[in-house]
Amino acid sequence: MPVSRPLEEESVPRASLLLLLVLVLQTGAAASRAQDVPICRGDCDASGGVEEDDLALALTALFSPASEEVCPALPPTAEEPPSAADLLAAVAQRAAGCEPSAPIEVTAPPILRSFSGVAIAVPIAATGGTPPLSYSAEGLPEGAALDPESGVFSWNPSPEQAARYSIPVSVSDGANPPVSATTTLNLRITPLDSCSIPTCDPALGCTTTLPPLSEPCCTGGAAEPRVAEVVADCPGGAVVMIGRNVSSGFGRLQNCDSLRLIAFTQAGVTIRIHLAARCFTTGQILLLKSRLETRDTLHTDREDTIVMQPTGVGFSQRINISLPVRDATMELEGQEANLSVLLEDPFTGTIASESVRVILRHGALTDIPDVF
Repeated sequence: MPVSRPLEEESVPRASLLLLLVLVLQTGAAASRAQDVPICRGDCDASGGVEEDDLALALTALFSPASEEVCPALPPTAEEPPSAADLLAAVAQRAAGCEPSAPIEVTAPPILRSFSGVAIAVPIAATGGTPPLSYSAEGLPEGAALDPESGVFSWNPSPEQAARYSIPVSVSDGANPPVSATTTLNLRITPLDSCSIPTCDPALGCTTTLPPLSEPCCTGGAAEPRVAEVVADCPGGAVVMIGRNVSSGFGRLQNCDSLRLIAFTQAGVTIRIHLAARCFTTGQILLLKSRLETRDTLHTDREDTIVMQPTGVGFSQRINISLPVRDATMELEGQEANLSVLLEDPFTGTIASESVRVILRHGALTDIPDVF
């Protein structure tokens, strides 16, 4: 910060100094009113508007030899102190040029879901502030970039980079001092498997559909890596997941996982699944639509009302449900089936859905790794 040299001896009577201070304040205020803008700070720090203490420092420098810059900013002079006219002109100039920054509002997609090998270009939207706006981010994945001028986040993730990411993004403006705001870019990058038909937009991410059941897609091989969900604010972070573990954990299903058929002598065949969800009202009635079909048969297509309760984990709303299968036959062993659920909160309008291609199996199954 520029330093003002204090008076070693009082150069003018205190009353004169105070009078001059009042005149400076009145002149600065008049200049501000003339421009219809607030007075900008006059001491080159981050304290805000010009205050009496700031002008008192400038007045002290006015009656002292000036060897350094005086605030408000004045032309440097090494031999003579600035005149009162210089001081008042500087204050007026600062007042006239003061454009208060509007707050910056910055947003990013709640969660952007995409696949490894698919290029994304996500614009971070920002409004307000004093141009130009500048964008920055911390902890960018290898190969990713954030354009500091346009705010576009670009990346083509490799298969090894399939994971979830929460990237802090900051936006600052050209004011002095700058105004800033932050948001979080949430990404979920998963491998692209043979049962997913993607529809992708570089700015919005990908959605997927399952191929027709007449086209088997689970031809064997190692299961794809399991990627946990990204937690985002509600309602944008709403999600429902299907699990099937028996012994412990949740066991979220993904394409080509096995699903057990449980045979009963009189009730036929049943499947049991777990649901976990975020951003849905606990203790209230929710609408659940569920559907299971194989190539030739629609086994269940039903609509139920359920009540979920919190369980104290990240995805804290969970329920177990059983779905009857119409055809109790061993011919279902090894068949591919589409399992889909849709959960709706009629009180908030929040909706989330999930569909997976599963392989139906008789007999006990080992638990799936518990990855949310």
